[in-house]
Amino acid sequence: MWEFLLRGSYPITVWLFLALIGMALGRLSLHRSATAWGFVLAGSVLLVAAHLVALVPVSDRLLQAAVFDISPHSGAMVELVAALGLGLLVVGVCLGASHPLRWQLLPVAALGSMPLTAYTPHVVSYFVMARPDGRLAESQILLWSTAILLVACALWSALIGRGPLETLAARAGDAAAMLRP
Repeated sequence: MWEFLLRGSYPITVWLFLALIGMALGRLSLHRSATAWGFVLAGSVLLVAAHLVALVPVSDRLLQAAVFDISPHSGAMVELVAALGLGLLVVGVCLGASHPLRWQLLPVAALGSMPLTAYTPHVVSYFVMARPDGRLAESQILLWSTAILLVACALWSALIGRGPLETLAARAGDAAAMLRP
């Protein structure tokens, strides 16, 4: 249980923090260019600050692992701040580009409108594309998953609308809401 909460590649305490921040930021006026620029600025500051703090020499190995380790999925505080900064920076750039490039970004918007539907085949595709030793070049995963998901989600969105797993989740939520005492 502690592994799930505090350690491993995806500890719930770390990623729940980022999800809650994302939910709070989602309540802002995302259509305003000032919001996009604010995300870019805040994200850049957090990202640079995290990388600078990670350079601080620390002799205590436990302190290094808990606070100053910036390696991916370390769960350290500095890595969490860097991930938050990068996320803000990327979201800010995407928000800024979304208005002038609206039509060109429709496949990306379709992909973003069905995260459950997109993530499930992404995970399955890793096992399909993996070599017998279970390894696969990262560039292959990224290239093929991105291309296939962009095309498939754009077609699904244009022809049908909401993603199938999003529809299933919505129906389950509606059914659960009707069961209240």
